Amino acid sequence: AGLSWALYKGQVSPQKYGAREAAAMSLDGNKALQADVAAIFATQSTEPTTSVMKTYAPTDAVRELAAAWQRGDGYALGLSNVRNGEQVGGHAVTPVALESLGDGKVGIVLYDNNYPKAPQTMVVDTVANTWTYSTASNPADDPEAYHGGVDNPLELWPVTPMLGPQNCPFCSEGSATTATGVDGKERTVKGGSALNYVYLNQESDAKGVKIAVTDLAGKPIAGATAVSPLSGGQQA
Repeated sequence: AGLSWALYKGQVSPQKYGAREAAAMSLDGNKALQADVAAIFATQSTEPTTSVMKTYAPTDAVRELAAAWQRGDGYALGLSNVRNGEQVGGHAVTPVALESLGDGKVGIVLYDNNYPKAPQTMVVDTVANTWTYSTASNPADDPEAYHGGVDNPLELWPVTPMLGPQNCPFCSEGSATTATGVDGKERTVKGGSALNYVYLNQESDAKGVKIAVTDLAGKPIAGATAVSPLSGGQQA
């Protein structure tokens, strides 16, 4: 979703991926495109991107999108599929416009990489402060209605930080170097982190495997949080 906005606004050229226009790009066998999609996906867990992501109630998200576009900024929009209070899927899309649907409803016009040939629309009810969108985490599956509100808000990820090089949490504490981002610009990045990351295969739950992350005594780790990226069962 982040790379889609960057291509749309000319922050990244499709010629980088061997095509004259974005619609002509192919993911299969395109190592440069695959690498950049993976790099931007990983920014869900890296700085400086994670610290600038914010969650918004639907009506506030509409206002913020309008304000961002006035500033010339763009967002990737993250949404979760929640059932019985549990996140069972998620997706990220690229908002590009707003349209009035009447009766207090606003359409957020989206580019959805699962349905790339036609614009999609998320409906926000500004009176009830809710959102509804039909999609699928896996494009091979039939779409289903995702919905939310204050209790299942929308995530807005600024695109510009996604395009830059990210800090390295597993590099030496206090280290720094110059790196080049997806957008081709150089920036200084830092090493080290106060956090340790444990990456778990989310498919394990579907196969009945339960994985617990504890300290050496088998007790819960104070301050540890679980983060479900928008991938796999949830797809970015």
